[in-house]
Formats: sequence, structure tokens, C-alpha cells
Amino acid sequence: MLRARPELPGDREADVWRKMGQTFREIDPGHLITFHPFGRTQSSTWFHNEPWLDFNMFQSGHRRYDQDTEPQAKGEDNWRYIQACYNLQPIKPVLDAAATAPFVASATFWAGPRNAG
Repeated sequence: MLRARPELPGDREADVWRKMGQTFREIDPGHLITFHPFGRTQSSTWFHNEPWLDFNMFQSGHRRYDQDTEPQAKGEDNWRYIQACYNLQPIKPVLDAAATAPFVASATFWAGPRNAG
């Protein structure tokens, strides 16, 4: 797993992250690779089309909702990260790596797009 420092989004030093992903894939093609973004962002923003990225990851936690200054802010609706990734091609699995509450496994399931109002 490629891991961004908390203050370093994927678009900063993106070439370094890409080279790391490519290198990991070349050295060990048998393991899944993803990018662990910082709070309230998602790997698909920067790396969805990279051939080494096997699944997307997002963090719905680690930042307050009012700190979510991304153009497509998700607010409290963590399922919107999943929907955004699902709408991309090719479709890849997606995982919330750092949720906002301990009950997130249940909350994410029930908050999914199929149940959204």
C-alpha cells in the first residue's frame, strides 16, 4: 500500500507515487496495490487509471466535514466516495480506510447508493 503523509495529497509528487506503484508491481506482481490517501480524499482522484492500482481507497474520516474543501465535497455522506469510484471505468473495488465512526462497516453498507433517498 502506498501511503500519503497526512498533509500530502496524491497530486503532490504524483510522479513519485506512480513510480513506486510501478516498481511494486514489477517486483511483486502477485499482491494487490492501492494508494492510501489523506483524510476526506480518494485514490481515484489521482490514480484510478494507473495499471498498478488494483482497488481504490478513500478516507471518510481524519478531517472534519468543514475541512472538506475538495471540489466534489462529500460531507457526511461517506457512500458518495463509493459512488464516485463506481462511476469510473474500469470499475474497481473501493475501501474506506479510515472511517468517521466505529460502526462504519454497518453504516457504509446501509448508506450505500441503492438505499440513498
